[in-house]
Amino acid sequence: MILDLLSGCCKPISNSELAGSYWAKYAQASEKLILSSDGHFTQEVTLKSTKNIIVATGTWTFDSNDKEIVFNENFMLVLNGVGELTKDFQHPKPRIVIFPVARSFGHFQIGSSPSIEYRKE
Repeated sequence: MILDLLSGCCKPISNSELAGSYWAKYAQASEKLILSSDGHFTQEVTLKSTKNIIVATGTWTFDSNDKEIVFNENFMLVLNGVGELTKDFQHPKPRIVIFPVARSFGHFQIGSSPSIEYRKE
């Protein structure tokens, strides 16, 4: 019971709880994902080789039943399925991107692949 209280695993997740800044770090880049409570996001990717910062903006929604966040447009998929930079990632294709959301010991994580995980600051 104490573990359940600490982890918040049974407590529903709200949009306001998800809002905030998340980080993902890769060998080639780092990423900051800012979720605004009004349903907008800003994604900032910093390439380690050049220090260039690429920015994308769009909208997001949260499906509380499936515990998934849905990015409706302009989300950059920085890494491919084998952990390498996606060619031309800075030009997002028109598509919807969906990631699972998990809460563990009061901390949020977006994504489930070890190579693509956003952790809330």
